[in-house]
Amino acid sequence: MDKKNKNQKNKEYSGGGVILLLQTKNKEKYIILVKRSDNAPVNPGTHSGFFGGVDDNNINEKSNPELIGARELIEEVCFTSKNHQKIYPLRIKTKSKISKEVLEYPKKHFIRLWNYEKKLNLGTDIKFIESQNNNKGIDYIENDGHKKIIVAQFNLNFNLNERIILDGETVCEDPPACLLDREVNVFNLKEFKNWWLYGKNGDIIRTKYSFQTGKKIKKGHIKRDEDKLSPSLVLALNKWWELTPSSYKIS
Repeated sequence: MDKKNKNQKNKEYSGGGVILLLQTKNKEKYIILVKRSDNAPVNPGTHSGFFGGVDDNNINEKSNPELIGARELIEEVCFTSKNHQKIYPLRIKTKSKISKEVLEYPKKHFIRLWNYEKKLNLGTDIKFIESQNNNKGIDYIENDGHKKIIVAQFNLNFNLNERIILDGETVCEDPPACLLDREVNVFNLKEFKNWWLYGKNGDIIRTKYSFQTGKKIKKGHIKRDEDKLSPSLVLALNKWWELTPSSYKIS
């Protein structure tokens, strides 16, 4: 084994997550971000991906950071039908096996929290949606160590006006008052990239859809001069597009 591969194998990760891309039934392409509240303890009012730290109870995550991304996505975001009876968690394809505990999270925790705290009456008809095979891994270093963000694309057999998106981020294990219920914002991918990299579309980029508390809400936006992207998202986006040919297209 050469030195480079040995170092890669022995690397331990402190965190990771997913930049979530969607292609809908009508071939529209989107990037999904969550907005932290204005009183959040870290990076208040900023947009971020589905990121988080390693689970100290799962030693496999430290050496297999794609498992961090898989867990964060399953825990933090879910599609539902408009009547909330059908539940669609998102699962990225991984080389390592995702634990049974993580795969059962929507049934055992996500649904229970939303029904208890928000009285949403979510159903129990659960069907995972799997990502495509062209996921990209982005490695970088922050203050607390190595991170790996997965850019994961999901091809959907529905359009977004037919579904609701729920945020599942929590601040505790058991209710009440665990769900953060962050704003989920959906941006056209091409418009977002042109806005971020090339300054097109002015200082403000507006969403195509916004969701919160189990329903669509007034469309959100990001203003460039107010530092409204989290530092981790900025690092990941810049590294991704630096490594991605300009001709790259979502399949």
